Amino acid sequence: MPSGKSDTSPDPNAIESEVVRETIRRYGALIPSAEELKAYEEAAPGSADRVLRQAELMQRLIREQVEFSRRNERTESRLRVAGFITGAFIALAGLGLAAFLAAKDFSVAATVLGALNGVAILLSGMAALRHEGGHGISGAGDELHKTEANS
Repeated sequence: MPSGKSDTSPDPNAIESEVVRETIRRYGALIPSAEELKAYEEAAPGSADRVLRQAELMQRLIREQVEFSRRNERTESRLRVAGFITGAFIALAGLGLAAFLAAKDFSVAATVLGALNGVAILLSGMAALRHEGGHGISGAGDELHKTEANS
């Protein structure tokens, strides 16, 4: 440090975060009761305003996280549908090609292509079932949705 002294004062951001966590734990909300806000203001003028600004900031951040989570879910859903449509098109094209080859007396090629196509369809179906069974990070958005509902 330039002054040669060690700074032992606590980090203000860490203190604010701890205050927010303790307030939510005690009250189930981001702000304390009106009586306690008044007591804070009497003890340290301007502190009630800081608590309210912090609560507003936290509420805005929570809402932004919820909205981001919802947009992400919609995007993932659209990508799954696009993947399904693309896979179905490829599978139908493969089956059509196998049928064409069979009609032209290329039975070995048609059989191999049909078998590979069947395996691809089976594997993609298994992957889709496995994906639907897991939801990414378990319950990641649950608390955010509950918090938004309570606000």
